[in-house]
Amino acid sequence: RFLFLPSVLYGAAVVLLGSRLLNLDMALFSGKNKQLFSGVLAAWLFLFSGASFSRSAVWKSNMSLFESGIISAPNSSRTHYNLASECMTQARKAETEDEKSALANRALNEFDKSLGIYPKNIQANYNKSICYTLMADTPRAMAQYKKTIRLDPRNKESMVNLGILFQGKGMFDSAREYYEMAFKISPSEKIIRKNLEDVYFFKGVEHNRRGENDLAINCFYNSLLFNPRNTFTLNNIAIVHSANKRFDSARIYVQRALETDPGSLMVMENVARIGYLSGDFNTAIDYANRVLRANPRAKKSVGILADTYRAQGNTAEANKYQQLFNSIP
Repeated sequence: RFLFLPSVLYGAAVVLLGSRLLNLDMALFSGKNKQLFSGVLAAWLFLFSGASFSRSAVWKSNMSLFESGIISAPNSSRTHYNLASECMTQARKAETEDEKSALANRALNEFDKSLGIYPKNIQANYNKSICYTLMADTPRAMAQYKKTIRLDPRNKESMVNLGILFQGKGMFDSAREYYEMAFKISPSEKIIRKNLEDVYFFKGVEHNRRGENDLAINCFYNSLLFNPRNTFTLNNIAIVHSANKRFDSARIYVQRALETDPGSLMVMENVARIGYLSGDFNTAIDYANRVLRANPRAKKSVGILADTYRAQGNTAEANKYQQLFNSIP
């Protein structure tokens, strides 16, 4: 199946070689050995057609082909690996969890057989991790990724996937450790840079939630190293600075966020908030109203207007926006 074109060339070569050996003129298909040539060619075609027909059931799919390979070469690491890989591919496409689990288990068994014959197959070790992930067996997937990294200290795919599993468990420091290992191997790879950007960002959010503002700022700064134009990171830095009453720094970063995404209501709302907190009431009113023109029920902006007018001593406007604020769920 994989050698269709070479087999066509092989057939042509047989005909050409046979005609030369029997001294035939193929342009006119004439010569004293014409009948002998025709008989040999017919027998050759009959034998190979029969062989092709007998194999046609095996060629029905990759699964049937690789299953036949196990029968033909049961002691081959490659045949077990091929069948395992196909089972893993089908597990990814499975429509039910039971089907996925069954196929992933079969893949694991075949990968183990392949590794029993050739233990140095790094890809088989890596693919076992994928199977455990498909089965939602995170502890064994993590252990298998670590084993793969021990066998191949430059296996960045295992490092990235292990980092993703740690990040999914909220273990950001461990995730960062493995992302950084991959980054040292391939510093320009986009997915690795994106993962580092994200893990520093989420770690910063965690610190901010705990009130650890300086640690949060450091994490957000590290996130910016991998993407200086991340609106969310810039906006969060501005929020932390404003919480620490460092309003000049807050304005710098919220302005960068606004330049990156001028239409972001989130950023405009933060500009208004920083304006209110720093006493720049005109800016607060201006940007809160910009948000409300796009979304008249933006509760945070309504609250900023109520607080700003109250701070200015404009009781009527403050009460109007306070009532609107209270009416918004």
